[in-house]
Amino acid sequence: MSAPLRIALDYRPALWSRAGIARSVRELVAALDALEPAPSDLKLVLYGDCLRRAAREEGDPEPLRAPWIKLRAPRVPARLSSWILRKLGPPRALAKLDLLHTTDYVAPPLPELPRVATIHDLSFLADRAFHGERRAELLENVARAIATGARRIATPSHATARELSRLLGVAHDAIRVIPHGADHVHRILGGTAPRVALSPRRDRFHIATLGTLEPRKNHLRCLHAFERLLRELPHARWTVIGRRGWLDEPFLAALERSPARRAVRLETRGLADRAALALLCDADLLLYAALQEGFGLPLVEAMELGVPVLSSRGGATEEVCADAARLVDPRSTDELFEALRALASDPAAREELAQRGRARAASFRWRDAALAHLELWREAARGGGAP
Repeated sequence: MSAPLRIALDYRPALWSRAGIARSVRELVAALDALEPAPSDLKLVLYGDCLRRAAREEGDPEPLRAPWIKLRAPRVPARLSSWILRKLGPPRALAKLDLLHTTDYVAPPLPELPRVATIHDLSFLADRAFHGERRAELLENVARAIATGARRIATPSHATARELSRLLGVAHDAIRVIPHGADHVHRILGGTAPRVALSPRRDRFHIATLGTLEPRKNHLRCLHAFERLLRELPHARWTVIGRRGWLDEPFLAALERSPARRAVRLETRGLADRAALALLCDADLLLYAALQEGFGLPLVEAMELGVPVLSSRGGATEEVCADAARLVDPRSTDELFEALRALASDPAAREELAQRGRARAASFRWRDAALAHLELWREAARGGGAP
């Protein structure tokens, strides 16, 4: 019997952040940990050398139980960890690895190994204004290096897979599309989601938007559309949930001087996941009009919870939502406003979207993502370079 494949997965994003990439890594590992039967041909080491740690929250996955997965997470600064690995070599837990899977744009300082990489999106190539010229150039250089050195690349949508081929020249056969799951929301909320039916109340219309404050999330156009809606529906309210990111000053300045300011709840403090999802559950609509997306985790979270979705036509958002959301041109404030007004006045249309959303979300499960990663690692380990 051959020895199990030893794989290192970069787990640092799950330890130091609560953002989308971090959540996807955390939930993938939780699904791998729950697999039954456990794979007998693999051993997984979670590389977690980092000093910075996000606080553990209610609803986070339970500590690892599967014997085939081990977490290595000493609290050391990244530069010190790099120096130790260069000078002394990898410790026993990281020795004799067969494959390294990078999950973000900063690879672990491990010896040269065959690699698999997850590339979540290429927004910095689609429009450099989304990140600023300097940051976009840095991300492009890193992404090209990752794509060149990886045996296989995982990505969460076919839209991003097409961009990997078109913008980075990655061979189609080297790309594996592995969508994220949606079923983590029930564990985070402590059981079955509390939302079972849309409220028929006519004295409120509550919109929620989740996502880091950054240009591609399109908060500024959403604000302009909401201002127009509020003139017709004074009882409308908009909750914006997301940490401050970059180049968010135009939106924040516009919000402060907006006539709609008192109708907007802005949560940039970094709400716990449970609190953020509870606010989403209370909403009559998720407004997620991103200009560019690699997947859009809030989309499947809302659909899983039975919250109707208004999102962007084209790209990954349309792929993820299919016919389970109202889709508009995200660059058109007119279309955003008209869709908001139509959905605000039509509870039956919102209920239909909610039902379609639940059915659509059922196709996004973390167990499926976990099983797909097992096959990805086996294929990369035995297959050499890209076919």
